[in-house]
This record gives sequence, structure tokens and C-alpha cells, in this order.
Amino acid sequence: MKKIIGILSIFVAGVLMAVSCEDNRLDGMCDDQVYFVNGGTERIVNVSVRDYADVAFTVYKSGIGQVAASVDVVVDEELLARLNAENGTDYKLLDENCYTIEKSHFEFAAEDVSFLSNIEFDGQAINVFQGLAKKEHALPLSLRSTGKVSEKLGYLLLVPVLEK
Repeated sequence: MKKIIGILSIFVAGVLMAVSCEDNRLDGMCDDQVYFVNGGTERIVNVSVRDYADVAFTVYKSGIGQVAASVDVVVDEELLARLNAENGTDYKLLDENCYTIEKSHFEFAAEDVSFLSNIEFDGQAINVFQGLAKKEHALPLSLRSTGKVSEKLGYLLLVPVLEK
């Protein structure tokens, strides 16, 4: 009797292992990726000719929080050239003494979702390069990351326009 129960137990265990379910809860889920909130666009930044203008930006990590990522916000001249060609514009790169990026490096842990930073535009410095109400210079920002970067939302084009 003990021998039959032992054989039956092994058989039942084998059947249970053969029909056990595969863990497919993550099938069809998007991989973690980083992007700018409101990214993939041109943003006009109104800057007083005698003052500073602060522009906040948020770097976001979407997905289900499985991957950590190191992210840098960089000024990207190649992006500016590509956007000029695609959109028929002729923006020039804004000189680096016309702005200050508060924080440009972010370390996302797997569970982190977003980080906020600021860019300060100097109206007096911009006035040296362009006049009032003109859109001649731009600040193209791209994300560089150890994780995946969204193709559509991984950049921002900030265009300062001077006003009185």
C-alpha cells in the first residue's frame, strides 16, 4: 500500500509540474524608457530683455519599474541641424553663456519615476545675439541614458524670445 501511495504521489507531482502555468504576467508590457514630459516639441520661452526666465523641465521614466537608468540632459547640435532640416527652420545654437541648466544628470533607481530641473535664461546675454521678438536662436536638449530613450519624446527645443 505504501508503495502504491509513493508511486501515485510521484505521478501526481509529475503531472502537476507538466501542467503548471508559465509566469506571463509581464508579456505585452512596455520596457522602461525615459523621456521629457511635453517632449518632442518646440517651446517658446518669453524672456525679459533685462531679466532672467526660468523654465522647468521634467525627465520621466515610464514602464513597470524594472530597470535603473543613468540619464544626462545634453545640448545637442546634431538635433538642431536635424530639426532645422525637417521643419524648414534656420535656428542657430544659443551661446552657452545665455543659459544655466540647474541639474543635468539623474540617477533613476528601478522604482523612481521622475526628476525635475530648471533652466535659467539670461535676457541681457541673449540680447547681445538677437533682438526683441525674434526667433533666431534655440537650445536643443536631448536625453542620453543607459536605459531606453523615447524616440518621439526624448528631446526638447527651447526657443527664447526677448520681450520688454
